[in-house]
Amino acid sequence: MKSSTTFSAVLITGLALIVSSCEPVFDVPEPQSGDADFSRYVALGNSLTAGFADNALYRDGQLASFPNQLATQMQEAGGGSFIQPLVEDGVGAGQNQNPRLILQQGPDGSLAPGPAADEGQDIFSENIFGEGPFNNLGVPGAKTFHLLMDDYADLNPFYGRFAQDSETTLLEQALELDPTFFTLWIGSNDILGWATSGGTGDADGGTGENDITLESVFEESIETLIAQLTANGAKGVVMNIPEVSVIPFFKVIPWDALELTEEQAQMLIDGYDDQIPGFVPDREDYIPDFQEGSNGFIIRDPDREVFLNQDALKFRMATENDRILFTVPQDSLQPPPDGPGWGTAVPIPDEYTLREPQLETVKEKVEEFNAIIESVAADHDIPVFDIPSLLERVNSGIQFDGAELTSEFVTGGLYSLDGVHLTDRGNAQLTNELIEFINAEYGASLSPVNVGDYKGVRFP
Repeated sequence: MKSSTTFSAVLITGLALIVSSCEPVFDVPEPQSGDADFSRYVALGNSLTAGFADNALYRDGQLASFPNQLATQMQEAGGGSFIQPLVEDGVGAGQNQNPRLILQQGPDGSLAPGPAADEGQDIFSENIFGEGPFNNLGVPGAKTFHLLMDDYADLNPFYGRFAQDSETTLLEQALELDPTFFTLWIGSNDILGWATSGGTGDADGGTGENDITLESVFEESIETLIAQLTANGAKGVVMNIPEVSVIPFFKVIPWDALELTEEQAQMLIDGYDDQIPGFVPDREDYIPDFQEGSNGFIIRDPDREVFLNQDALKFRMATENDRILFTVPQDSLQPPPDGPGWGTAVPIPDEYTLREPQLETVKEKVEEFNAIIESVAADHDIPVFDIPSLLERVNSGIQFDGAELTSEFVTGGLYSLDGVHLTDRGNAQLTNELIEFINAEYGASLSPVNVGDYKGVRFP
């Protein structure tokens, strides 16, 4: 009996050794910098670099910014400290001193973005330069040429709150850190302001908030930025511009979200028939073809050729190539008597739409500016990370930890509640994409972040 027990014990031990010897052994490389030097990493850019999200700059968004996540991984491979101009805990503040957006439950039980407080946090009254020097120099609202302006701290409070003084440019403040590695993601705002304002600025080139930047100014600015960032041998990554009209800001409100009964459709047809003067030739062309079911909203179209150029006739039904902007007041889309009836009895004003010709302008400008970025970066031997291809893949869904990241508003996990900026999880995915890119370009072996550790849109 005793010998049998001994034999069984030996057999079990032997089997355990055999099984354990068959277990896979993973050779996890020790993080290395390769041909890069991460000791002084500086991030230069706009709100996407700053960690702006949910229509405001707030602390949690800053902590989850892609530069901060990237710098954390770099520290395992010789990277130095990475200091951000953090705001205090709170609801943050946006361009109009507004608080961040949060999901709120309406009377009908539905969830929609709403302000987290009556007003935004005071983040602009005190200059915090003394808490630096700062490695994250992302400034919400910045365009390419703004990084070179010596009075930009006086013009943009997001920079003024951490600027060295009112004369130091953002580029100069970056160069004072003598960066060994940098990321430069700038250029979206050179087009985005025009698009998000419904094309109300100058599409041919200007310096106003809603103007598209003149191509020559854009090229000169990109050349100056990359040339000076690399002058002392620093390496880095330049990120290009997404095709802005694919983001949720331009897709949350479908062009054909006007649902009508047969009776409602006929009432609208009769209403337009009564309003259009009988002397107008081909007057039936101005009467929208409302149908039972889904219909395109009625939008203002200043470019429509109409009888005697009468402004009152410059409207039409939206098509799939038009966009209704996220900023359109939702209560204005309510039909009379509950609301003014925008999109039905009254055309949606032009500043709340991006029409098909304007969409084409946006696409052309993005292609032109990205070609400039590619050319200038190549001249200085700096690789370009392609943001449009990343967003294209996200549209099809990116898998992580058994879950999926998509571009769907709220539920997709990529975009925050302003429909433009990334969530914490979106920034984590971007960080991993950049890490893979940096590893390939510079022979580094940075470790990825765990995307599942970061949140998408937070539900109440």
